[in-house]
Amino acid sequence: MIRLLALLLIAGSVIAIGFGFLGFLHPAFDTFANFRTHFSIALILLSVVCIVTYSVKWALFSLLVAVPGIIIIPSVYGDSGSQQELAGQERTYTLLHLNLYYQNQTPDKVIKLVDHLDPDIIFFNEMSEQWKDQLTGLDARYRHTFYCPEWQQIGGSKIYSRLPMTDDSGYCHPHSALALIDVTIDDQIISLGSVHLRWPWPASGPRQVNNLKPILHRLGASALVVGDFNSVSWSWLVRRFAQYGQLQIIGGIGPTWLHQLLPISWAKRLGLPIDNAMAKGKVVVTQARTLEAVGSDHLPVLVRFSIKNRK
Repeated sequence: MIRLLALLLIAGSVIAIGFGFLGFLHPAFDTFANFRTHFSIALILLSVVCIVTYSVKWALFSLLVAVPGIIIIPSVYGDSGSQQELAGQERTYTLLHLNLYYQNQTPDKVIKLVDHLDPDIIFFNEMSEQWKDQLTGLDARYRHTFYCPEWQQIGGSKIYSRLPMTDDSGYCHPHSALALIDVTIDDQIISLGSVHLRWPWPASGPRQVNNLKPILHRLGASALVVGDFNSVSWSWLVRRFAQYGQLQIIGGIGPTWLHQLLPISWAKRLGLPIDNAMAKGKVVVTQARTLEAVGSDHLPVLVRFSIKNRK
């Protein structure tokens, strides 16, 4: 009985992993890709069961199929190092991204985090009406702000910046899927994009990316895009978003989200890496990592970057 159950679970995991590589055919397949590492880890555990029940061939088969997920693990759980070498002594800037979570019961932790980090730029998703009241003090500290509202009360996306914004460059995609604004950093025009896509298929995340294609094609030569993509770094959706904007996906951020039924402290080991960062042009990301939880179902993400001044 145990052997039969293990074989059925192996078959299901193998099919799910295989479907995850077919996201280019239909977004339904891409939904499976979000759990590739989880299915692969399940196969590794099931291979142990097969060895115990003397099903060595099935154990070897499970380990072989689990290889794609095993290969992904270092890039998901490792720390992001320098993405590109800098020639001079360019200044390093910091960007804090966080999906605030509309049911967050500890806004004081968010405020303390901002006070501690004192970032140059902040990206907030799910900034509902209650958060506007809690974060009014930031408007005095950050002279330049840009807000994209959501159609429901759970809020939209807001960008805070100490760096000057170009007033006529702001763009808000419907439902706050993308808040886009140009800023001037080290005499360079840099496009900043705060992303909050919806869930994968059958939700509307894939349709949002398709609708964003012409906007991403017109993205500036240098850009930094960070946000809650609601899809993992290796998914077809995230890779297609990056392709449309000619952006490089920054690896090594690690898992950022875990369902609220489980402790958020488990996110770094069991969660999904759905908060992603991308850059291009003169933007050089030197570090991108998660921080400790502050009451949201997402972990904060800190991005350090410089502007490459050499031609």
